[in-house]
Amino acid sequence: MVEFAIVVPFLLLLVVGMLQFGILLNAWIDESHLTSSGARYAAVNQNPGAGSLQDYIKQAADTEDMRNTAKVCVEYPTNPDTSTAGEVGDPVKVTMSYDYQLLPLLGGVLMTVRGDATMRLEAVPDDIPGGCST
Repeated sequence: MVEFAIVVPFLLLLVVGMLQFGILLNAWIDESHLTSSGARYAAVNQNPGAGSLQDYIKQAADTEDMRNTAKVCVEYPTNPDTSTAGEVGDPVKVTMSYDYQLLPLLGGVLMTVRGDATMRLEAVPDDIPGGCST
């Protein structure tokens, strides 16, 4: 019994740590998927939602916390080959960042999970303005 009482806290910490890591990994995979689909929508100048593309991407997130606190940005960086931005063939970059508290019961460590995707524009982005979500 004494040995079990000594080992149980470490086992519980290990199990909880694995669960938290799984949740963190799921958030990263979700962000990668959302930014990839968001970059595709921006590349073809299509906004599937009623509001901005940034808000549409946030609302498609898996968790309520991510939907409320994530930051989504759409950027049209300058094409190094042509020195233009926002023209057909230029890049569009969608980034998403989310602060996740790892092991909140033990005081927690705040980790920022980031996902990004870059694609080439296939249409002039007159329907998708650049900028970040609020």
